[in-house]
Amino acid sequence: KLGNALVASLGGRAVHPVGVCVGGFYSALDPGDAARLLPEVRACLDDMCELTLFLAEKLDYPDLERDYEFLALCPDDQYPMNLGRIRSNKGLDVENGEFLSAIEERHVKHSNALHASIKGRGSYVVGPLARLNLNAEKLHPRAAELLPRVCDLLGRSLPWKNNFLSLPARALETVHALAVAADLLDGYEPPARSRIPLRARAGLGSHGTEAPRGICWHQYRTGEDGSIQDAMIIPPTSQNQASIEEDLRVLANRLAETPDEEAALRCEQLIRNYDPCISCSVHFLQFERIRR
Repeated sequence: KLGNALVASLGGRAVHPVGVCVGGFYSALDPGDAARLLPEVRACLDDMCELTLFLAEKLDYPDLERDYEFLALCPDDQYPMNLGRIRSNKGLDVENGEFLSAIEERHVKHSNALHASIKGRGSYVVGPLARLNLNAEKLHPRAAELLPRVCDLLGRSLPWKNNFLSLPARALETVHALAVAADLLDGYEPPARSRIPLRARAGLGSHGTEAPRGICWHQYRTGEDGSIQDAMIIPPTSQNQASIEEDLRVLANRLAETPDEEAALRCEQLIRNYDPCISCSVHFLQFERIRR
């Protein structure tokens, strides 16, 4: 509810906001809204800190560690969202504009979804685990002070290589986001202008931003009038697709003697660790056991 209110205050509405434009926002945040939201954000931040510790202490996380290659934006001085080079834990280090020199998408016979991979290496993972493993030292102090306690409760130090731990990773990121929101709202004054004026021209531009589920990379070619002539989007779900399937193969072999209903639930949980899309929030897995 609070997240929706924050988005609506700048975006005009909570879902599919319309307030964002090229160069900024159509209108700046109203100071009255900032003053109203600040105490709510602070209260929610305290609650989220408690919830993060609860998730680390009370939930049972299956042991499914794999040697992933994690990919995320890596800014110099802040937790990733819009800035930074694209780096991995295995040496990849490219500018946003060089993304296609390192990543390729391919069709696979069994799926309608494109699968992305690192050229010459294979699958990789984007999302909360990737961001946290590569940028933990840049967390807001409120989240940073929780991290050692979370690691102790989980019995695991960073880097986390189990995608079931994406849940506590997301919780830490939510603490970070609320703490940053509180800092921005505290003493807020509207800017002199809400957006930078632009002049239409022909060109090619590309950039990746960190959506909650991972890097969303865009490339656009514009004409002289500013119209989009060509577009390419590589969303995080397609980048995670190969790793999701690899995880399922490993997990399925471990569930050979598990009752079908429980096995299907575990597989669904594994898929949801990657937060693939809204449609996957329902029971969706067709589970068939083949014995050989």
